[in-house]
Amino acid sequence: MQKTKQILATLAIIISLFLVNQAIMAWTTPTGAPPSSNAATPINTSATAQTKSGTLISSTDMRAPIFYDQNNTGYYVSPDSNSWLYRLYSYDIRSSIFYDLDNTGYYVDPASTSKFNTINLGGVNRNSWPSATINYGDCVILEHSEGGPNCDGDSNYGAWGMCPTNYVMVGATTGLRFPNACVEAQVKCCRLQ
Repeated sequence: MQKTKQILATLAIIISLFLVNQAIMAWTTPTGAPPSSNAATPINTSATAQTKSGTLISSTDMRAPIFYDQNNTGYYVSPDSNSWLYRLYSYDIRSSIFYDLDNTGYYVDPASTSKFNTINLGGVNRNSWPSATINYGDCVILEHSEGGPNCDGDSNYGAWGMCPTNYVMVGATTGLRFPNACVEAQVKCCRLQ
């Protein structure tokens, strides 16, 4: 019985030494003196600025009072206030009103009145409406086509949607237009007095 106890004690010591040796062999020394080569601090709730080099993905929502551009903090998104972006691309932008950046006295209000400094319609700049009256007794009907100038030889041909000088369009365009086809439509232009 004494011999069995000695064998078990010896075996326990050998197993213990083997386990301690495995633990020692698993240890890797640091590659630099502290604090170099430390493991990165995990993102936490501290007030200190923290950087994550990889992508941050949330399986729920992410909330912040403001989001800054990494390269230029002059660009930011503040969901409940003003935001400043360099350029915005979107398939659909909606707003009840759009203001001029430098002068909010100019604006576009799609559902009501808009105010512009100058508007360009068909290459003609206007900053006020003409004060002339329209002579509805002196009108011309012009044909136009996307098929090219005067594609069927008519003498009363006009550029698409354009009236001659001192005339104004008073009738809606009629007919169908087909790109690069000689299918003409008409527009009524009357002289300004």
